[in-house]
Amino acid sequence: MAGINNVTELPHIASPNIDEVLQEFLRDQEVRLSPSTLKRYKRIIDYFTDCMNEYGHLYLSRAEFCLFERLNQVQNVPAMEYCQIFGPEKIPDNVPEFLGYYLIRKIRCGKHNSRLAGIVVKKLGGWLTGKGYIQAEDGEEMARIGTEAARLLPEAQELTERLYIYASTHAPHNWINEIEDLFVINQIENGKLFLSSITTGGETICVPVPQEISMKLKKGWQVSLLLGQTTRGWHIIEVGDVYPL
Repeated sequence: MAGINNVTELPHIASPNIDEVLQEFLRDQEVRLSPSTLKRYKRIIDYFTDCMNEYGHLYLSRAEFCLFERLNQVQNVPAMEYCQIFGPEKIPDNVPEFLGYYLIRKIRCGKHNSRLAGIVVKKLGGWLTGKGYIQAEDGEEMARIGTEAARLLPEAQELTERLYIYASTHAPHNWINEIEDLFVINQIENGKLFLSSITTGGETICVPVPQEISMKLKKGWQVSLLLGQTTRGWHIIEVGDVYPL
């Protein structure tokens, strides 16, 4: 009997679940938003929901993942998705994936919508806190990331476009070696990026870029690139995306 107070509650289907809470959030926005802006909010929430359903299971505990897996494998019954199983306390865990990767890589929703996504996440964090669905510190972190995303995602998209144009007009015709990967920007000098590969690590690679681009990129940002090595050093061959968060 001594350990009766130490019993751990097993994961279960939440009520309300994430889907229900996000719909409540949208209903509350109707009173203050124009129909066109509300429609854009709904689109961002749909993107966020899709992201959580696709990637949310990666951030579950072992017991939670077992529940998720079991509810996705019930025979002769439609599989339940992440946002139908778990509650709103899981939303903050998914924000970095959504703003830092999913919007950039999967959605490519444009500068205006990427800025709006940051705003919506910030407002959602405050609303969830006010309703008591999440802890205050989680809401503050959502607001911080949302604010950064609203500012940085449109900038990063602009830089991606400019890098693409630069590579398409300055890539060498022949190269002796190549690396395609996600790279971290370790250092920036006028007209030069010093990169390290996420996958292979190894020595730092220096590539030339226009000075006006190097001035706007930031140390610590990541960029997906195909690099080619020539007798005169490494050069950008193809450009994927810039990830600022």
